[in-house]
Amino acid sequence: METGAVRMGVRRAGRGAAEVGVDEEAVQRRELERFIRDRNMVTLFQPIIPLADGETIGFEVLNRPPLSSSFANAEAFYRYVGQSTQVFVVERSCRDMALCRFAEQVGRSETCRMPCSSSTSIPM
Repeated sequence: METGAVRMGVRRAGRGAAEVGVDEEAVQRRELERFIRDRNMVTLFQPIIPLADGETIGFEVLNRPPLSSSFANAEAFYRYVGQSTQVFVVERSCRDMALCRFAEQVGRSETCRMPCSSSTSIPM
């Protein structure tokens, strides 16, 4: 097993930097497409609690990508999304997933707040 890992490292080191970058971009793009298609983002509901009375007044929706070799963390994922042409598609998919999960897990009578990118905001 270790020998294969060493060989792979040597082979990758021998590639040109541009070729590795293209391969990485293609892998990230495919992974993003899979997240959207399979709707497998992790959705969390963070309670919004004013310090004055300690009562929950609603929930903020937080969507996170599942563990991935292409994206080290949520920040890397959303940075990639922001630089792609898929911002609206990702936000729509996350919003749709979050609303369904919110109704199932928290309840329809509660309030939720969903952050969105300013590039996808539609003026009213």
